[in-house]
Amino acid sequence: MFGGHQKGIQVTRQALYDQVWATPMTKLAKEYGISDVALAKICKKLNVPYPWRGYWRRKETGKAVKQLPLPPSADPAKQSVVICRTIRPEAVTALPESVQENITAEQFPEQKITVPDRLMNPHRLLKGHLDGWRSASVDEYGAIQSGSLRQLNIRVSPQHLSRALRIMNALFLALDGRGHPVAIQDGYKKTLGVRCARSLSDIGLSEPDS
Repeated sequence: MFGGHQKGIQVTRQALYDQVWATPMTKLAKEYGISDVALAKICKKLNVPYPWRGYWRRKETGKAVKQLPLPPSADPAKQSVVICRTIRPEAVTALPESVQENITAEQFPEQKITVPDRLMNPHRLLKGHLDGWRSASVDEYGAIQSGSLRQLNIRVSPQHLSRALRIMNALFLALDGRGHPVAIQDGYKKTLGVRCARSLSDIGLSEPDS
C-alpha cells in the first residue's frame, strides 16, 4: 500500500482519520513502516481520534460501535504530516492481536499512571511495613537496609523513601488493575515479580549511587 516511501509520504489529517477507522492501527502502522505506538503519537499530534481497545473485535462480532468524529482544526501545522519508514519490512515481527491491542490501548491518556503527592490506598505488598521502613537503619552506602524492602527490590536513601514508595505503589496498583499481578516470587531468592500473560519479569526501583 505504501511501498517505496523511504523519503516519507505526506498524509493529510483527513486521510489519516479515514485510514485509522478503516484499518486496525497495528496493520496500518506496518504498512507505513512504523510502530503502532508511533502512529498513535502522530494521531495525537494532529488531534485525530482513533479506535479504542476492543473496537475491531466488537465490530467483527457484529456489536454496535461508534466512530468518533474528526474535530475541526484551523492550525496550519496540524493539517498534514510526513511519515517516514523507520522499520524495515523484514524486521517486523508479528505480535498476537491481544498484545497489539494492549500496546495501542496504553497510548490513551486515561491509561497514564500518575504518582500522587501522598501515599494513599497502600498496595497489599506495602501494608504493614511502612513504619518499619521509615525507621530502618542504612547500610554503608546510605541505602535503607531492610529484609522486606530488599524483597521488593527497593534500594533508596531515607530522604527518597517516601517518593519511592509512592512510585512503586502507583505502579503496583496500575499493574494489578491491568490484570498483571504483582507478588513476591518464591524460590532460591525471593524477589518482586510481575506476570504478564505467560511471562514473569522482575521489577524494582533503585536510587543511583552518587
